[in-house]
Amino acid sequence: MEMCEQRKLNIQMLPKSAWQTSLQKILPNWSEVSEKICSAHNTCQVCGNTGHLGAQEIWAFDDDTHTQSLKTVLCICDACHRSVTYKHSVILGRGKEALDHYAEVNGLTQDEAKDDLKRLSHLQEIRSRYEWRLDKEAVFQKIRELTGVDCHITASVNGRFYANIPYNEKDFAKKYGAKWDPDRKMWYFATEEERTRWDNRWR
Repeated sequence: MEMCEQRKLNIQMLPKSAWQTSLQKILPNWSEVSEKICSAHNTCQVCGNTGHLGAQEIWAFDDDTHTQSLKTVLCICDACHRSVTYKHSVILGRGKEALDHYAEVNGLTQDEAKDDLKRLSHLQEIRSRYEWRLDKEAVFQKIRELTGVDCHITASVNGRFYANIPYNEKDFAKKYGAKWDPDRKMWYFATEEERTRWDNRWR
């Protein structure tokens, strides 16, 4: 693993096939998970800053098996978030600010921080040549370990049968009758029969 991936504060440059991967899209109860993570901390877990805090997933990549896994979910400040999502910060015109914070937290000079960027960009280019597999069950297990939250939403609530539906399957699920609950931010079926048909869709 590259040394720049082992810093106190890491810049995440995801391979192309993982660009649409985020816990917000994978987990039907992401809001509950993020609140759980942040409620346990009063300061940024990386730099110790106070102020606005948010949950940020950190991904790991196995270059031998081309498997993406959830390393952890951290409660971090806005400044660290800008550094972690450096390329997005560049688009927003805050790239220099993000790189400065990255250098400061890691005790690096500007030249050393820029060298890290070059190595990370090169690594991203190499990794983007492959398709990366994500084991969602392993993600759910990691979330349970970190927060105690069960991401398998199967209970009937107020006559609605909730389901864990991945973001990339939402249009397919609609054909089975799935509807979106904007308050709970989860997908549900109006009847148990619809939910069962969805559960058995590949059988």
